[in-house]
Amino acid sequence: VGMDLRVLSASLALTILTGLLLGVLPARHARRFALQPALRAGSRTTGDQNARGLSGAVGRTQGALALLLVSGASLLVRSLAALQRVDTGIGRLETVTARVDLPGAQYTSPQARNAFYDELLRRTGALPGVRVAALTGQLPFSGEFQGSAMAIEHVTTDPNGLPMLVHRRITPAFFDALGIPLQRGQLFDDADMRSGAPVAIVDDAAARAFWPGQDPIGRRLGRPWLNEQLVVVGVVGAVLDGELAGAAEPTIYTPMPQEPLAS
Repeated sequence: VGMDLRVLSASLALTILTGLLLGVLPARHARRFALQPALRAGSRTTGDQNARGLSGAVGRTQGALALLLVSGASLLVRSLAALQRVDTGIGRLETVTARVDLPGAQYTSPQARNAFYDELLRRTGALPGVRVAALTGQLPFSGEFQGSAMAIEHVTTDPNGLPMLVHRRITPAFFDALGIPLQRGQLFDDADMRSGAPVAIVDDAAARAFWPGQDPIGRRLGRPWLNEQLVVVGVVGAVLDGELAGAAEPTIYTPMPQEPLAS
């Protein structure tokens, strides 16, 4: 959440306008009020007492509502400050994202989709000011979920109880673009993209969930219905995806050319 100059200007203008309205209306009413006769009056009627009682009730109600608003605003500010201190796992906030949907009727083959994505990366990376360009099928905090049930060697192979992992298909520069650190092993390279080698990278949440106290490098996992056996070659930092107050979901990353996406 950031502070916007337009929002601040509108808030300031609204505050000044509210103060003027709340100040001018009582002032106009006071000008019409005959003060001298009220001061000379030596007796107080029951109506005056009722008016004072009503005025006091209104004042107490206003005070209670003001206290409620101040308390709510204080809690909101504290919650906002706490959320801004949450480590999402993403280290680069200056990243610009865009969505691309390929029409499946035009790009019918994986080769055609891969050729389009290769050219897209080449042209994007050549733009002035672009340091690195990458692709993924699912951005963190996009509101979308793409997952895969995985059989994990020596952990769980029961087809009725396979764990579900967040599955992100990426190009090699994805981790650099978002500032996600490599913790162990290695990242994908261009050779992995071209050869379609059965390799995968898992995040720290998956490593702790399935291989606690062990080295995940060289472990195998995959989707049995595809006869898939992916070898884990690296472990990266976990990234929150959805709720800042929640925990990171176990995630697997695979090279996008193995499954080039289309709409």
